[in-house]
Amino acid sequence: MLRPCAGSIPGSCRLFLGHLRPCRDGARRELAGVVRLPGDWTPADLAGERCVVYVRSSLCSSPEGRPLCDAAEAQLPLTPLARTALPAVPSRSGLTYDRDPVEVGLSRVRRAP
Repeated sequence: MLRPCAGSIPGSCRLFLGHLRPCRDGARRELAGVVRLPGDWTPADLAGERCVVYVRSSLCSSPEGRPLCDAAEAQLPLTPLARTALPAVPSRSGLTYDRDPVEVGLSRVRRAP
């Protein structure tokens, strides 16, 4: 889903994944260009970033990720760039989704005026 949209995201933009605290398998992924914030972040923590793209990944449709993603989406002024729905087929045994289909997408975080 990200690959076809990657060309529309300026190279200076950083990605923000609201569910990165922690990942489902307990590991922290090190991703280049990802904004990392503390668990008690606020939108003001993104103020210094010139361009931020929020990523709604499949983990946002999991019991662990949904509350984090919902909170991020409620706090951030988002402009959708791309969205799609995928079948809820877990990539690993025992890691389920709480909805079918799974909605994923990219949104630009609008800067405060």
